[in-house]
Amino acid sequence: MREDTVYFVHQSAKDFLFAKAYDEAFPDGSEAVHQAIFLRSLAILSKTLHRDMYSLEAPGYPIKNVKLPETDLLAVSRYPCVYWIDHLYESKASISSVGDLQVLSAVDEFLRKKYLYWLEGLSLCKSVGKGVVSMERLWSLVQVCHTRSICS
Repeated sequence: MREDTVYFVHQSAKDFLFAKAYDEAFPDGSEAVHQAIFLRSLAILSKTLHRDMYSLEAPGYPIKNVKLPETDLLAVSRYPCVYWIDHLYESKASISSVGDLQVLSAVDEFLRKKYLYWLEGLSLCKSVGKGVVSMERLWSLVQVCHTRSICS
């Protein structure tokens, strides 16, 4: 594992997983797994993100001076905070049909209610740069949605 990415040590393991065990590992396809992770991530973030999670009480407090509290509220939310959009993007089915409007509705509600807290969480995770890239990915999904007239 390097920089939050798991790499196969042996090519034969990767070949086996993708050629012979893919259907067993992902019976509904990898897109379904990504969508499940995305939905679970949004649920976790919706429950855990809130204003001033580390009780810093000062906007603009330098991130290098932030010390993890004894009870780290982001311990459970760290991965979802950084990668939820990636899983939405990889689910591909999320905006491909009118039947997936509930996914779009969930994203809309999350961004309306938790966007600033999500940015705070990204900052505390030292992942604001990744958040910018993720928002670009989300924007590209919205563009596809509007092009297909699904969001109208």
